[in-house]
Amino acid sequence: MSASSDLTLPDYLRPGLKFVFIGLNPGLYSARAGKYFARQTNRFWPALSASSFFGREVRPGDEKILFERGVGFTDVVKRATGQIDELTEEEISAGAKMLRRKIKKFSPSAISFVGLTGFRWAFDVPNKARVIP
Repeated sequence: MSASSDLTLPDYLRPGLKFVFIGLNPGLYSARAGKYFARQTNRFWPALSASSFFGREVRPGDEKILFERGVGFTDVVKRATGQIDELTEEEISAGAKMLRRKIKKFSPSAISFVGLTGFRWAFDVPNKARVIP
């Protein structure tokens, strides 16, 4: 599947948010569906529902409802791709800078990266993860 520079997902950001979920970049499937983490096999929504964080089941398409409740969504890189290895280093670097500006501008109470890779991209953290017994 090839990527299209036209495909993306909107940011759900504004001042006063309690929490913002940050993905790597939209997948093609999600961008075409217009929903974050839209693929049925994606574990984001089932895990979030199981956490009881919102007190009810949540699913793709609930972004607007959650946004009204103070929860935002964005990505490190906004361009949709079939695989993250389709992103260039320049896109990742530019996206990381833009994300840091967005976090500073909107100043949410808390953020959560959906995956460690996005955190590493955004804050230039080297991949030195190891298992501690």
